[in-house]
Amino acid sequence: VTSIAVQGNDVWVADAGKRVVWHCDRGGKVLGRIAGKDESLNAPGLVIPSPYLDVAAGPDGLLRVTDTGRHQVEVYSRDGKMVSSWGKPSMDEEGFCGCCNPTDLAILPDGRVATSEKKLPRVKLYGKDGVYLGTIADAETFDPQTAGIDLATDAKGRIYALDPVRREVRVYEEGAKP
Repeated sequence: VTSIAVQGNDVWVADAGKRVVWHCDRGGKVLGRIAGKDESLNAPGLVIPSPYLDVAAGPDGLLRVTDTGRHQVEVYSRDGKMVSSWGKPSMDEEGFCGCCNPTDLAILPDGRVATSEKKLPRVKLYGKDGVYLGTIADAETFDPQTAGIDLATDAKGRIYALDPVRREVRVYEEGAKP
């Protein structure tokens, strides 16, 4: 289990080992799953080659899931239907490079999505439609060995990035970068 998100009475649990996101109630009872292979729901199944799988619930009621093997973020409805996806493998700033990226994500109150990566550790910002908006913290900000930069946001639009190497929580204020 690598991530958890709560939305109303729903609890979403990312399971990198099983390559699925479990849908549970607040008592922990499994109600179903999303992001597993299911052609009837337009879900191709996740490609998760390493222990990085993140899930976040958006203000629009949709879930965002990192598909690290495909270098993308997938968007799912509550009933498990894949609505869209965005991202691409690329060395360009707007893409996701190396193996298994993006590793983590968080959604701002307006629906924008912050992502983080490993190998070239950085934090980037995308529009709710997946359009690249800019880099919040570039690779020079982190130790080169940094991996697993967990992200969170708050109601004021701040982005919190966990730096596991320096054992710091970095706070990026709205408007400071992109």
